[in-house]
Amino acid sequence: MQCPKCRGVLIRSHRRGPEKLIFSQAYRCKDCNRRTCCSYLSTGVFDKYASCPRCGNPVPDRRSRKDKVDSMLHTPLRMLHWMFGGKLYHCIFCRLQFYDARSVKTANPDAGSAPQEAAGRASKAKMAG
Repeated sequence: MQCPKCRGVLIRSHRRGPEKLIFSQAYRCKDCNRRTCCSYLSTGVFDKYASCPRCGNPVPDRRSRKDKVDSMLHTPLRMLHWMFGGKLYHCIFCRLQFYDARSVKTANPDAGSAPQEAAGRASKAKMAG
């Protein structure tokens, strides 16, 4: 990430007391020492579909049981997702497991079958003609 002021490199910084309630992450610029924070709104907490809370992967894998090797996200929000019937998801990029009550965004199922159907019709036409 780049600093919005001087375009320097941002590094992770500790959040202060009240910042923990409002912001999900805090950064400090190496060059100008300016602090910037990311809100929960920008991390996908209030999105319509489930996504990885660490890296933002929009298509996590669905799991049927916990993996003992990969880390599990234990936050109050994820416990609420679990209590309300959330499913277990796993991010293949950052290897994080988490519960989420929302569904995963999927591609249009008709888009993938259209080329196959057209190919099937073309082969039938060759056989008939």
